[in-house]
Order: sequence, then C-alpha cells, then structure tokens
Amino acid sequence: MSRAYTIKVSDSVSKDIHVEDGIRTKLEILGVLPSGRLTEILKAELEAAGYEPTDKEGVYSRTEDGVLIEIDVESAEVTVVLTDDAKVQESLERTIDTWEEAIEEHREEAKEKMARDLQSKVDSAERKLQEEVTAKLEGVLGDLKPELDRIANRVTSRGLKEKAASMGEIQEITEDEETGSMTIRVKL
Repeated sequence: MSRAYTIKVSDSVSKDIHVEDGIRTKLEILGVLPSGRLTEILKAELEAAGYEPTDKEGVYSRTEDGVLIEIDVESAEVTVVLTDDAKVQESLERTIDTWEEAIEEHREEAKEKMARDLQSKVDSAERKLQEEVTAKLEGVLGDLKPELDRIANRVTSRGLKEKAASMGEIQEITEDEETGSMTIRVKL
C-alpha cells in the first residue's frame, strides 16, 4: 500500500542582466571644402562642445547621464549608446502532494517547472529593463538632436566662409542661427 506525502520544493536564481540600446545617424555637413579641412573644423567644433578624442582613431566622445555619444570625424557618423545593468533575484517554493513511489519523479517535474518559471521572471525583468533603456534613449535623442544640428551647421558655416574667402573678398555675411540660413556676398 502506497503512502501519501506532501513535499516542498524550492529553487532560486540570481542573475546579472545587461541591456544596451543604441542608434546611429550621420551629421549633415555640406562638402564645401576638401574632407580633410572639414574634418579639422569638425574636431574643433566637437572639442568646443565638450567632446574628447578617444583611443579609437578619429573618434570623439562624451558620456552624459550614462549615455555614450561617439562621433567619427572622418565619416561624420554619430553613435549613441545607452547601457544598464541590474541584478535579478527570484525564488519559488511549491508544495506537492505525492505518493511514496513517485516522490522523485514529482520532485524533478516541479523543479523543471520552477526553473522555467524562474527563467520567465528573469526574461520579464530583462524586457522591462530594455524598455526603460529604450525610453530613456529616445528622450536623450530628442535633447541631443538640436546640439548635433548646431555642430553640423557651425561646421558647414565655417566651411562656407572659408570657401567664400578663397573665391574673393568677402563683402558681407548675414547669418540666422535659429534657421541656419546664411548669405555671403563676395567680391570676385
């Protein structure tokens, strides 16, 4: 005759999760001067905006609120990356009614189900963290776009002024910083 048993099965998980989100875009700089000269102007403008050269050749960066902004001065490509880490700790405990002959079988089944449930909780925490990182990145991009536009406009503006000066004597320059429009009158 089989005896009935009530057993408790528990399991826990502790996992470090790492999420990352990023975007790439390009600064829109008119090629009014040879690329080498525009690169030098871009470097100067980036340094004025608080960017510093990195170990990577031709890349300037700045980190702000955990957001890494990298700009390749040769290609004018901008990479914005945000990462975050979290530690997830979850545990489960189950009580199972079984009989003597099936204790080990039911214990293993319960452990397998708990392992799946724990993994589901970890995956859910990771998805939530990813959503938070993506939302924060979208907010940062909204704030960063005007700054990048100003840098691109200043580089293009300086390039146009140099180009105009090489063509003749500059008589007048009219600029509107808000719209980015510029009029240069040159005497040839």
